[in-house]
Amino acid sequence: MGFRDEKQRAMVCHALMRLVRQEKLFLPIDDIGSSGGPSGNAMREFTLILEGGSHLSRGEKTMLSLAWYFWNGYGNVPIGDIMALEPSLVEAIGTLISASSGKNPLLIDQWIDAWKGVDTAADYFAS
Repeated sequence: MGFRDEKQRAMVCHALMRLVRQEKLFLPIDDIGSSGGPSGNAMREFTLILEGGSHLSRGEKTMLSLAWYFWNGYGNVPIGDIMALEPSLVEAIGTLISASSGKNPLLIDQWIDAWKGVDTAADYFAS
């Protein structure tokens, strides 16, 4: 994947989780280098997902698993789970996959800029 550094990777994961109003599960790394990445709650939820549990909705589980994949390569997200999401979430994921598939971190910066302030959760929770 074409991430510049861990800070950019954390920003992507935070933006993904913000799309389903679970941004506290992945924290960005600020300019002074505070630790970011998965919170303790994210680690517990991901463990529960792997064990077949978790209190998160199906869509939130999918997004957390996807964020985990972008964080460290360990998320396993079936395409059917992605396709079952709201269209705006599928679009966000598809454009992120495209942006991160090469070696140009500027494309990932553009994805972050495009999606970090978008509230797809209104559509997500309306369904």
